[in-house]
Amino acid sequence: MNVTIGGPGQGTPDGADAWHPGGPVLVIDDDAAVLSVTRRQLERVGISAYTALDAEAAMVIFKEHQSEISAVLIDLSLRDLGGEQMLANLRALRPDMPALFISGELTSDALADDHVAYVAKPFRAANLVKALRSVMEDA
Repeated sequence: MNVTIGGPGQGTPDGADAWHPGGPVLVIDDDAAVLSVTRRQLERVGISAYTALDAEAAMVIFKEHQSEISAVLIDLSLRDLGGEQMLANLRALRPDMPALFISGELTSDALADDHVAYVAKPFRAANLVKALRSVMEDA
């Protein structure tokens, strides 16, 4: 199942803040402000997150914590590698890793993958959790 969740004003999913992924998520975005806001949004609903500003840091974190990371949230337009290649690198280590692309514009063929969802920036915490839950339940 492929899921695309819109930006602000899309409503709050029922029970969004009652659901948890079972482990921390890894958020990868090269914009420090977006990374910080996303982490705070997740933490407000009880989801812990590792964060990385680039592909190299993401791989270090993922290799160290891959057994506990429940999903990855990746900026589709990640400057140093690109979101799709970042996901491919992570899935080389864990092929079943659920992923959520976050981006201002959708330009990816990666959504043909059943374990990938998409959230448009800017987004609300409820939309983020709804998409994350959907992609993880389908994994």
